[in-house]
Amino acid sequence: DPVQAKTVKAMFKAIQTKYPKLTFEIAWNKPMLKDETKYVFAASCSKKSILIHPWSNAVMKKFAPEMEEFDLKLKTVGIPNDWKVDAKNAKLLTDMVKMRMAEKR
Repeated sequence: DPVQAKTVKAMFKAIQTKYPKLTFEIAWNKPMLKDETKYVFAASCSKKSILIHPWSNAVMKKFAPEMEEFDLKLKTVGIPNDWKVDAKNAKLLTDMVKMRMAEKR
């Protein structure tokens, strides 16, 4: 789906612009970002939504109030395929990644 691809690319671009040392890789057929050897962010696509995965229950719990409008699961957040990665949403993503990276130190 070209709309999903555009959204996922925009999410990864926003995160990697803020944290250029993160490495991008495909693992388990999903795009992921790593901080050294630990995953800090991943995304996957289904027909109806994009799932983002911050790899941390603490991150999910902290940011859940800001993501109530989305499909919150135990370890993932379902966002719309056409989610706009504007300044507010880019900050949400980068703040999630920042917290996840801090857990690894």
